[in-house]
Amino acid sequence: MATRGRNERTTSVTAARKGGRRVTTKPGAAKPGAAGATAPRPGAGEAGDAGENLRPVDPLSELAPPAKRILKAARKVIVKEGYGALSLQTVADEAGELKSTIAYYFGDKAGLVTSLVESLIHDTNVNAVKVLASVPEGPERVRELLKVQRQIAGAQDYWRLLFGLLPEIRKDKKLRGRFAELLHWYYEIVLKSLGIWDENDESGESKLVASLVLAVLEGFALQAELAPDGYDLDARFALWESILTPYIERRVDAKQGGCDGGSGGGSPGQAT
Repeated sequence: MATRGRNERTTSVTAARKGGRRVTTKPGAAKPGAAGATAPRPGAGEAGDAGENLRPVDPLSELAPPAKRILKAARKVIVKEGYGALSLQTVADEAGELKSTIAYYFGDKAGLVTSLVESLIHDTNVNAVKVLASVPEGPERVRELLKVQRQIAGAQDYWRLLFGLLPEIRKDKKLRGRFAELLHWYYEIVLKSLGIWDENDESGESKLVASLVLAVLEGFALQAELAPDGYDLDARFALWESILTPYIERRVDAKQGGCDGGSGGGSPGQAT
């Protein structure tokens, strides 16, 4: 009887997380949204070029309404009071839900934080995907990407949430692993947006470029958060565009010419 009870609970929890659609999960298997569960990489399994493969899958799209309310409440708690105030009880109070409801959907605090990070990363990329998918490769797409990143850099609530979560992510091995997966997904989105995605890039240069683009965004956002009034994000992104665009043009030209995109391209800002 005890085994049967566990089986029924596993099935019902998974069904509730899928918005009521009944999906059977083997007992003991990791469940989406639960502590230690690993969701599929957003956009995994899709193929094609930038316009075809810039459609991220919302990792939380099938969560039941109470679970979505809980995530929104968790964001509010961190923004208002900081990560130190985040607990199942404070989130439950903010969401108007029972503490046991949070455990039902997310397992524990680590599971809640994992889903929260996934939702944050996904949300920041949705607008970029919509804008960039229809823009031709080259300088115009670089310009549009940096416009989107300029908007993200000024989103103070987002960065306060993310920067508040990072120390906790660093402490948890499973959370670090999930964040690394999301980071690689972001790299892929950036490289496809710039028209220089190459999954067979043995030199690793493409990933270095994606890492640099993300580092500039995060650096500007952190400086804007800490600097006094008058921090000019527009001027900084304009300078960054003037450095990045010539490099991307060389990479795209080499790709279209059937050459190795990394040969003779140099690094951003480096003369050839």
